Formats: sequence, C-alpha cells, structure tokens
Amino acid sequence: MKKIFILTISAIIALGVTVRAEEVTTFKSEAGIVPGSVFYKVDKTLEALKLKLCSNEKQAEVLLDMAQERLGESEVMVEKEEIEKADKLIEEYNETLEQAQDKLAEIAEENKDSEDSVKLDKIKNIEDKVLNNTEKSIKVLENVKEKLPEKAQEKLAQVIEMQKAKKEAVREMVTKRHELNDVKKVYNEAKSNLKKAEASGDEAAIKVAQEALKVSEDALNLKKQEYKEAFENKKQIVKKKAEEAKKEHKKDKEESTDKVKTEDKSLEENKEQGKVEENLEEKAEETKEVKEIKETLPKEANKGQVKSEAVKQNNPSQASVKKEENAERKEEKSKENKGNEKKENPSEGKDNVSKGGNKDKGRK
Repeated sequence: MKKIFILTISAIIALGVTVRAEEVTTFKSEAGIVPGSVFYKVDKTLEALKLKLCSNEKQAEVLLDMAQERLGESEVMVEKEEIEKADKLIEEYNETLEQAQDKLAEIAEENKDSEDSVKLDKIKNIEDKVLNNTEKSIKVLENVKEKLPEKAQEKLAQVIEMQKAKKEAVREMVTKRHELNDVKKVYNEAKSNLKKAEASGDEAAIKVAQEALKVSEDALNLKKQEYKEAFENKKQIVKKKAEEAKKEHKKDKEESTDKVKTEDKSLEENKEQGKVEENLEEKAEETKEVKEIKETLPKEANKGQVKSEAVKQNNPSQASVKKEENAERKEEKSKENKGNEKKENPSEGKDNVSKGGNKDKGRK
C-alpha cells in the first residue's frame, strides 16, 4: 500500500512538472485596445498623459507596463495574422522597454550615493521587476517568432538577440549596484563604530575601528568603480544595439524602396511591352487585311480569263464552234460592206454594162 502511495505521488509530481514545462509564456492578458479599434488612439493618448503625470521613479514601472501591453497586443495581432501590425507593435515594445531600462539606470545613478534604505529598496524592486519582465518578454518573443513568416522571423531574431544582450547588461549593472549597496552598509556601520570608539576613548578600539573603516572604504571605492563600469557597459551595449537596429531598419527600408522601384519599373516595362505588342498586332492585322485584298483583286480581274481557259481546256468543241461563228459573222459583214459600196456608185455599174455591150457588137 505504501509503495502504491509513493508511486501515485511520484506520478502526480511528474505530471505537474510536465504541465508546468508545457505552459506557454504570454502577455495576451496584458493586451489593451488593439490597433484597428476606434479607441486605440485614445488609449495611447491616455498612456502618454499617465506617464507625464507620474513621478520620475514611477515612470520606469509605467513604461514597463506599457511595454508588456504592446507585446501582448502583438501576440493578438499575430493570431489574427495581421503581421504588419504585429511587427510595428514589437518595435514599439522594444522602444518602450528600452525607455524603461534607461529610466531605471537614470534613477539608480541619481541615488548611487543615497543612504535612504526605503528608497534603495524601492529601486531594487523596480530593478528586479525590469529584469523579470525582460526575461519573460524574451520567451514571449521566441513563441511569437515561430508563428511569423521567414522574413519577419529574421527581424524578430535580431530583436531577441538585442534584448538578451540588454538583459545581461542590466543584470550585471543591478548586481554591481546591489554589491555597492551592501558595501555601503558595511562602510556606514564602520563609520558608526569608529564614532563609538572615539567616544569611549579606548585607543585600541579606535585603532581597530579605523582599520575596519579603511578596509570598508577601499571596498566601497572598488564597488563604486565596478558599478560605474557596469553602468557604462550597459549604456554602450544599448547604444550599439540601437545603432544596429537602426541600420537594419534602414536596410529594410531601402530594400523595400528598391523592391517598389523594381516593381514600378517592371510595370512600366510591361506597359511599354504591351503597347509594342499591341502596335505589332495592329500592324499585323493591317498587313493581313491588305494581303487579303491584294489576293482578292487579281482573282476577280482574272476570273473571266481563268473561266475561259477552263472552258477551252474542258470543251474544245465549243471553242471550235465559236470560232466558226466568228468567221461567218466576219464574212456577212464583208458582204454587207460591198453591197453598201454598190449602192453608193450606181454609174460605175452602168459603164461597165455598156462596155460589155459594145464588146459584144464588135464580135458580131
């Protein structure tokens, strides 16, 4: 029985671990009014007003909340397959988170020499919140990336890489700041002990307190230097990544412009080609019509001749009859002409008759 109970508990624990491992990190619940809504601009205006009215320390938290909201909205847009809007929201998220990180660094720098434990604890809470948010955001971005087209995945991969680099830089800065605060406490305690020793007048205690203060002071100066280096390193990384992002954005813009130009040029070329082809078709049509007319005209002109030749070739007897008829017509016409000549010269006929009579008399 005990064995079964142990196995059951083990199974429940294993199942719990599996479920937890399969949980997907998301900010969709943080999403406000999404782009496309008539109230979206109003929502953005209210956010800007809220940011302006809150205190300097509170601004880092407000910016962080805004970044979460933008990322949640990008998830919603990806699910709706509105990739361009999602891409723009991710850019806004990246910019807003960067502002939150910069604001945090500004607050930390302003209070680096502060001994107000309440304020320092508050800054520490903000730092932890920014780090946790950045880590969770990276997981969300990685989940979103899998749902994007290949080109958009490449762009988002750069954002993820940049956020990871920033996260490590911020983490290093926060770690060094916490170490600095701890050393500050030791230093302040050493100062307090020295004052007590001096008040007691115990030379040995004063000497020990002075040595402890010197050690803590050296440690404090070292931690201040380390924190300063971490702070500058964070600034440089942010600057470098921002420049890289700017270059990539410029490159994408140029590629997009070149693509549009190429498409426009191709469209113009296609139009010109279409016009040329249209003109060629018209000329070909005209040439075809002219050719048909030329072919038709000789056929009509030679139609009779061709027909006559065909008749001759196919009916030689008819051609012969027609020839004889033509000859008869010519002979009749010749006789008619001679008859007409006699009618026109009757005296000539008489003379011929008298001559003939005289000849006959002579013979007798």
